[in-house]
Amino acid sequence: MPTDAEAYANTWVRAWGRGDDATLETLSSTDALQQAKDNPGDSHWDFDHADSGAGTYHATYTNSQDGRHLTLAVDLAAATAGEEHAVRDLELTGADQVIPTDAEAYADAWVRAWGRGDDATLENLSSTDALQAGRSTPGDAHWSYDGGEAGAGSLHASYVNDEDGRTLDLTVDLSIASVGGEHAVTEVTFGEG
Repeated sequence: MPTDAEAYANTWVRAWGRGDDATLETLSSTDALQQAKDNPGDSHWDFDHADSGAGTYHATYTNSQDGRHLTLAVDLAAATAGEEHAVRDLELTGADQVIPTDAEAYADAWVRAWGRGDDATLENLSSTDALQAGRSTPGDAHWSYDGGEAGAGSLHASYVNDEDGRTLDLTVDLSIASVGGEHAVTEVTFGEG
């Protein structure tokens, strides 16, 4: 079992690429395993870059054949301790992108795309108003999910900036997100920390 986050992420990507379900089951959380099964891997992934914050290591890979990007969220403490299930989440973007069908994952995909300045993904996930709000405030990679509440056909997802305490609230239309439709993030609100 790898004992550093980069090796953990690289081992996961190799296992995903060759269809090694046993290794994926050992390294993945339940959610990440389901995402991996929903999006079969291949062997064309090259490490691109990584960053860390709030106890999570984000490793991004680029597919050398079709230009897609894969970002893994790895629990730093679990990975460095050599524990199982440290890959908590994954996101695929770019060509032939698969849009999440879980509202919380949809919100997370929006926040990560906004944080890395991925305007194409923001356009796919945002209503006109949400896209305008996202473009009006520069993103960064220091946001942590702070909870969500579903009601009246929407998920209201909250995030906190780990560095300065600012808040970010998203409204996700459940009927759109549940079928992987575009533009399900309908409202974006920023607050001071």
